[in-house]
Amino acid sequence: MNLEFGGKDTNEIFAKLNLELIENTPEEIRAVTIEMDERISGSWVTSEEDEELQDKFWSLFGPDKIRSHDLRIGSTFLKQNIDLIK
Repeated sequence: MNLEFGGKDTNEIFAKLNLELIENTPEEIRAVTIEMDERISGSWVTSEEDEELQDKFWSLFGPDKIRSHDLRIGSTFLKQNIDLIK
C-alpha cells in the first residue's frame, strides 16, 4: 500500500480508490482502551498470536515503511477482523 493522505483531499483520494472508512464501534474503542491501560500499567500479557497478528498487519504496508514498535493495533480488533489481514 502506498497511501498518502491526511490533507484536505483525503476524501477524494479515498473515493478514487473506492475505499470506505468505517468508524470503530463503542465496543472496539472500549477494548483497545482497556488494552492500552493494561499495557501502560504493565499488566497486559501478549500472546504469540497477538505478535503474529501485529506482524501480519504491519507487513501489509511493506518493509520500507517505518513504524514505531510502540504503535499497535488493538489485539481484540485484529482477532475479530482477521479477514482484513489474510
